[in-house]
Amino acid sequence: MDKIYYFDHAASTPVYPAVIQEMLPYFNEKFANSESRSHLLGHLAAASVKRARKTIANALGAEEEEIIFTSGATESINIALQGIYKKYSPYGKHIISVRTEHKAVLDTLSHLETLGAEVTYLDCNEEGSIDLLQLDSLIRRDTILIAAMWINNETGVQHDIKKIAKLAHQNKVPFFSDLTQGVGKLPIQLREFPIAAAAFSGHKIGGPKGIGGLYISRKDPRVQMGALTFGGNQENGIRPGTLNIPGIVGLAKATEQSRKEKLENIFALNDLLRSFFRSKGCKINGSYESNSPFILSITAPEGCFARDLFKKNPNIAFSLGSACTSASLKNSHVLLGMGRSDTEAARSFRISINWSTAPAEVDFFIQNFQL
Repeated sequence: MDKIYYFDHAASTPVYPAVIQEMLPYFNEKFANSESRSHLLGHLAAASVKRARKTIANALGAEEEEIIFTSGATESINIALQGIYKKYSPYGKHIISVRTEHKAVLDTLSHLETLGAEVTYLDCNEEGSIDLLQLDSLIRRDTILIAAMWINNETGVQHDIKKIAKLAHQNKVPFFSDLTQGVGKLPIQLREFPIAAAAFSGHKIGGPKGIGGLYISRKDPRVQMGALTFGGNQENGIRPGTLNIPGIVGLAKATEQSRKEKLENIFALNDLLRSFFRSKGCKINGSYESNSPFILSITAPEGCFARDLFKKNPNIAFSLGSACTSASLKNSHVLLGMGRSDTEAARSFRISINWSTAPAEVDFFIQNFQL
């Protein structure tokens, strides 16, 4: 098979070799259950979890007790949104979110609507940003949750979650954010602003699939969640069940490795790709100043539809948008939410890079990509 040049890192990333080496002993040497405290191997497993939790908490500017391990961001989102609603719905049922959120958020909120929630969705401008004055005007006495992602998974547009968190905190409303496309890529310290809960995932930053985390603030703001599943006391009862210790250890190692990477390399590759697409008459969605350098959302010139590009470029892996919706024939709800027409959305696709993207791969892309 010919070499495939991979530009779909927003969907998943290759696992760091160091992460694989860190995980291997936990499959056949240090394999004990971390809840088996009656013997030494169980204690060693528990100690490994504790070290991993501390590593991740330090990287995110959180307390160890504020990190809950899950199977990934989708589960974290479900636990947070449903758990907060379950706990606070006796005091109000109003939730505010954004039309361009990840499908995991939108589908969970849709489910909560069947349980009686009233969800107000913020519109975005053509660059994908929301109006904080509009957000402020929508907060009501019965608002119990605001949900807005940090970095959009399709466009790379960044919301100012620090300002959103401050606004929510001033109104005594918990603020949840999906941090999946930002944690391990761009710097963040959760203790620096009043965010109540946040989701992240391992396989977006060179870690294994099937592991992620949920941050739950324990003070200022302190948020509580109703449990959704039962059967054990693991993870403070929020996510009971036997812990995925190899995955947890791998997530911690990936977090360590990603912090050593140089962000300026990503910006340089991003600039090269931007220049290439502009030279071809393409439009780049979002704003250069506020977009994540890891993601480019491209709208091709008129008459060039995104689905046709896969046949033209069989050696290049890229996507139409979110991996969670790529099998759908529907146009991107994110681009439509930014005011793009159906035709413009049908001409749009996503290119995403990561630390493992080599300059030679970008050179190949620029020399060979066919529109």
